[in-house]
Formats: sequence, structure tokens, C-alpha cells
Amino acid sequence: MFLSYYKLILIKYKFMRRVLLFILLCSYNICISQNNIKIIDSLLNSAMGIENESPLKSQLEAIKVISLAKEIDYKNGVIQAELFLSESYIRSKDNKLALYYATEADKLIATNIESSFLKSKALRLRGISLARLGFYDPATKILKQSIIYGEKIKDANDRNRNLGFIYANIAMNKEDNEINKDSVGYYYRKSFFFFD
Repeated sequence: MFLSYYKLILIKYKFMRRVLLFILLCSYNICISQNNIKIIDSLLNSAMGIENESPLKSQLEAIKVISLAKEIDYKNGVIQAELFLSESYIRSKDNKLALYYATEADKLIATNIESSFLKSKALRLRGISLARLGFYDPATKILKQSIIYGEKIKDANDRNRNLGFIYANIAMNKEDNEINKDSVGYYYRKSFFFFD
């Protein structure tokens, strides 16, 4: 009887050790993951900070951020880096790569109210890239989709700034496509309204 009681205590002790070891390993992985997220965010901020001096180096760092974020399944890091790369490639006139990264980010962004800003931005970047590549009609459709998400942005300043950019992009698209001047003026006025 005493021996079976002793075995029972020993089994419980071994079980508790395993449970504690499992908890320690899980908490260790969470700490490492949070530290990696901070490092990835820091790398992305660094890439954004050096873009004016060295666009190529900035773009390479952002690509590194994407691969590191994918390794730890940090979806927001991937999205932010892809959106930054799309903007950077638009500024450097590499519209094919801008379209690629905007499309990749758009695929990852969930369509809920919390992600309206990111969804609207991704669609706007896709629309800009398509327009610059000469696909004016699909660009206009995508830019108009961007307005739908832009109107759902909770923060009024972000919403107005984003919508102002979208309407200005639609106006430039119509101007480049040589659509009537009244339509171009209409979208420029709408853009001005949001920046005023």
C-alpha cells in the first residue's frame, strides 16, 4: 500500500515537471517572438528612414523585413513592408514592382473595419501602378474600391488625407487618359475638399 502511494506521488511529480517544462518553453517562445517582432519593426523603420538618401538600400532592407516577418508568421510586418516597398517603387518609377508588392499586401489584408486604412492604401497603390502602366480603366475601378474602404477609416484625419489622395489619383488618371476636363476638375475639387 505504501509503495503504490509512493508510485502515485512519483507519477504526479513527473507529470507536474513535464507541465512546468511545457509552460516554460511556451513562455520562452512567446518572449523570443515578441523580441523578433520588435527587431522587425525596427528594421522597417530604419528602411523608411534611409529611403531619401539611399532608395536601393532601403528597398533591400524592406525585402529582408518581409522574409524575416514571414519566418515568424508576423503578418502585419509583411503587410507594412510590402506597402512601404510599393510606395518606394512608385516614387522610383518602377511601376511593375510597385504593383506586385501592393497586390501581395492586398491579398494578406483582411476586409474588416480595423484594416480599412491598410486595405484602402493597398488598393490606392495598385490603382496608381496600373494607371502608370497604361491600364486606366482597371486603375479607376480599383481606385473607386479604395474609396469604399477609405470612407470606413475611423480616424477622421487619416480618412480625409487618404480620401484626398485617392481623389487626386483618380483626377491624374483621368487627366493622363485624356478624359474630359470637367471630370478631371471634379475629382481635383473633391480632393481639395478633403485636404481643406
